[in-house]
Amino acid sequence: MLPEITHVIASLIANQPGGGRCLSVKEAVGLALATRPLRYGLSTEYALRRYRAIRRGTVCLSRGENAALWAELAGKVDRRMAEHPGEDDFSAMEHVLSCESPSRYFLSPVYAEKLFYRRLARRRNRFPSPSRHLNRKSHSSQ
Repeated sequence: MLPEITHVIASLIANQPGGGRCLSVKEAVGLALATRPLRYGLSTEYALRRYRAIRRGTVCLSRGENAALWAELAGKVDRRMAEHPGEDDFSAMEHVLSCESPSRYFLSPVYAEKLFYRRLARRRNRFPSPSRHLNRKSHSSQ
């Protein structure tokens, strides 16, 4: 989910909505968080460990975006297992992760903006702009 949100933010900024007005990063983050993501972006094994811990009561979900994600995911797995009684929790989790999408991005706007800027910094480090000093001849004494 994290690479998807940064991609959505970048594409919103690159493809400005009509009106000719520039879209700020904060506005793009707000629009991106309002869109529906493509998938959960969790591995089945990790999601299943968290699900089982939540159901055993060994993990207490605090309030916030993270808790809402796990509560929604657990609810979908529970519903899937109720509708398909012969299915185990692994198969139910696998089905939910591959066939269903979350209701929204479960990120705070501040964290989504931070992820976008982090991605931007990585891209700049990977593709540094050419230095203006590269074409200068060296000043070594001859």
